[in-house]
Amino acid sequence: MTLKFVTSTEFQNSAGRFFDEARKSPVGIKKHGVQSHVLMDFDTYQKLQEFATAAVRAAKFDAAIADGHERYGKVFEHLAK
Repeated sequence: MTLKFVTSTEFQNSAGRFFDEARKSPVGIKKHGVQSHVLMDFDTYQKLQEFATAAVRAAKFDAAIADGHERYGKVFEHLAK
């Protein structure tokens, strides 16, 4: 999916139209030629938040396993025999 960008002036002049478009696909906004914001519907935002939360939890879990293996690796190996 390619993100469609509009200028901040275009957005200000036609905000309602871009809100409608953002229900279907996120809309990028540029200010002074620089990508600055993304407008998206709330459901998409919530899904991104849930995905980010799950990714953080997975990373913490992986770190805990690695730490546990460093500390207790010999015990794990002995128990695995």
